[in-house]
Amino acid sequence: MAEAMLAGFYYTQKSDEAGSRSATFVLSGAAEMRVGEGGKRELVSAGDTSAEGLRRKLECVIEGLTGHLRELGAGWDLATTVNLYTVHEVHHTFAPMLLPALGAAARLGINWYYARPPVTGLEVEIDAHAVRREVILSR
Repeated sequence: MAEAMLAGFYYTQKSDEAGSRSATFVLSGAAEMRVGEGGKRELVSAGDTSAEGLRRKLECVIEGLTGHLRELGAGWDLATTVNLYTVHEVHHTFAPMLLPALGAAARLGINWYYARPPVTGLEVEIDAHAVRREVILSR
């Protein structure tokens, strides 16, 4: 059984690189939630892990994150890392849906973690970031 996991965290620091114009961002994990009637948040295709149910979930996540990127004045093409969290076989779905949405960032690939999102009932979560430098600390 796959269990919830914490893979890392982010913090920011003012850049001392004079004249740097490359955009950076961190999109926290987004899952298959949407705002329904009356402003109430609801699961997309709740309990449905069929190929079609997972397609609808993934579509919801991509649309939500794309909207967040627009609000930041950024796009998927700037992403340096895209992480997908699910225990379901979704390669048949995310290849035709997610890779085209990523644009130029697709050349960097997607990190697929065999893990459940940290909220019971969620099946798919994606996060992304664009950084100039990433430091990975060892134990």
